[in-house]
Amino acid sequence: MSERELLEVDVLVLGAGMAGLTAASVAAKGGASVLVVERAATSGGTSMLSSGFVWRFGSMEEYAAEDPKGNRELQSIIYDEFENLISHLEDVSGVTTPLIPVLDGWGHEADLGTYFARAIREVEKAGGQIVYGAVTDRLIVESGRVVGAVILDDSLEVEVRASATVLSTGGFAQSQKHLEEFFGPAGATLRARAAETVRGDGLDLARAAGARIVREGGFYGHLVGKNVELAEHSDAWHTYSNLRSWACWLYNRDGERFTDEKRGDHINSLALLSQPDSTGLLVWDEDINTRVPASKPVQPIDSFEKSLMLGALGKLCETPEAVAEFAKENGFAPPVLPADHGSAPFRALFVEPSITVPYPGIAIDTNAQVLSEVGEPIEGLYATGADCGGVNFEGYGGSLSLAGTTALRAVRKILAGVKV
Repeated sequence: MSERELLEVDVLVLGAGMAGLTAASVAAKGGASVLVVERAATSGGTSMLSSGFVWRFGSMEEYAAEDPKGNRELQSIIYDEFENLISHLEDVSGVTTPLIPVLDGWGHEADLGTYFARAIREVEKAGGQIVYGAVTDRLIVESGRVVGAVILDDSLEVEVRASATVLSTGGFAQSQKHLEEFFGPAGATLRARAAETVRGDGLDLARAAGARIVREGGFYGHLVGKNVELAEHSDAWHTYSNLRSWACWLYNRDGERFTDEKRGDHINSLALLSQPDSTGLLVWDEDINTRVPASKPVQPIDSFEKSLMLGALGKLCETPEAVAEFAKENGFAPPVLPADHGSAPFRALFVEPSITVPYPGIAIDTNAQVLSEVGEPIEGLYATGADCGGVNFEGYGGSLSLAGTTALRAVRKILAGVKV
């Protein structure tokens, strides 16, 4: 960014993760002038901590069964725009596998590092800019329309005038203030499996501009070993957070199972948040891999060993009685394992929930346009990816897909109204 106080562009994108770079690259290819502002020193955001799978359910009926209280109109963005997103990824050389089973649906594995690098190249080739280490101070609102933002870049305050502003800041998983606001006191204790800079910037900017905030909903996250320091061991996240508790048994301090573990790790994480101290005892047997479909691989043995190496409390037990004794030694009532449990040894690990993507957030319509308190679109303002609120309630439909498809939907609307 040059040292001047006023800059004019067609599209201002706040955030350089999956949603932001998809929006920016598509807008640039569509002929719009683009500026991307990223708080962090590099691009990628929380997306770079993901497994890289871009997927969707086989049908909207399957999505509804996974998340009965979700918003069908907004969830349909993922389903309807999915093929367009895959075509875009292929065009930018981000897809590396054919269609394969992923969780409860189908999708592709993307080389996100390559995709982000080439998306940035698309923006810069078209004359756009990516600015790192800059903070958005406020949106500029005139006569109810967002016409840009004020950016703080080092000691310089820059007013960026834009026909459209896209919020792609990644949600608020790293903000204790926001976690407590939406999930209560226990929320402030949630471990964050997300980029360090994901602090609710988009939500705060939109709220100050008069946006409606969707307060309902849970979050997508994973169970992690108790006391493991996530930030210090980010390179091991995929291993020690892949406990895949849908094939395990999860107990609270009273020695009771309190959730249907088969619904998924994200549901178990959400349920554990409401238990005393948000702490549970996760137990599984040697036969765990025989109880899950091929599309839901589990690596809990590796995850168990890695968790212990990183400071979590767990034990390899030869009998159910040994599991009960381990629980008692650590303040839990002895759990009773299912009568049809498999063979020994048993692994018992104290766990807590972590969060990657919160489901509350900025209200949008099906064009990803931000809605006001009275439900009307705020002209010039869009929200994508994890900044969007109310898409899911407690189920999970793919974070990368949500990011990419809402970005496509927003840019289509933007380009229709921008003279390029």
